[in-house]
Amino acid sequence: MLILENVDHILHGNGGRWFDDIRRELRRAGYWFRRESCWRVNVKNVTGIPQDRARVFMVAASRYHFSRNPFAPPRPTKTRSARRLNAFVDRSRKCPAEEYLPVENRYYKMIAEEIEKGRSERNVYQLRRSYVREKKDDLCPTLTANMGVGGHNVPFVKDRWGIRRLQIDEVAKLQGFDAPAQLFPDIPSNDKYRLLGNAVCPKLAYMVAAACRDILSQEYRDHE
Repeated sequence: MLILENVDHILHGNGGRWFDDIRRELRRAGYWFRRESCWRVNVKNVTGIPQDRARVFMVAASRYHFSRNPFAPPRPTKTRSARRLNAFVDRSRKCPAEEYLPVENRYYKMIAEEIEKGRSERNVYQLRRSYVREKKDDLCPTLTANMGVGGHNVPFVKDRWGIRRLQIDEVAKLQGFDAPAQLFPDIPSNDKYRLLGNAVCPKLAYMVAAACRDILSQEYRDHE
């Protein structure tokens, strides 16, 4: 079985041709694969993690081992209530000074202006090069691979000491990693942000892996 993961836009991007290309190449490589073999899911809906992260898992099954693709999207027994954002973002501690935007910085001014419009200081603000996007509903916006560099997609929050970007451990927890301090060797922080932004939420990966495990277990039992 082959598992692919990507943003859910890949299903309908370029008028649906992106997905058609994937389906055609997988079939050409000897796999059963169709639209029904995909699981569209949002992290916030099934994990209890307050990140608005829509993804799609695409599962293909080898024609050499299966007569059809037996994969069906996981069905969690119930939708988990998302934990509050403040369980992941610690505004009670002062971060290193370099993590805060200087008050004369243009991004600081852009975010401060959004807050002054009457919106909540408890929300996450995401820089989008030329404007600021406020994420409401006690959620974090989709974390991306380029959030650690430049001004694009970088998530910021306000605490009593100023306006700062989300810290590595906060990003790790919002991606579903339970022990963020143990994740990385001694590499630059921008690389840590990039790796985390590209990561698959472990809780979702486990659900898909468990579904495939059950399929494979049944397949081998049937052939004993």
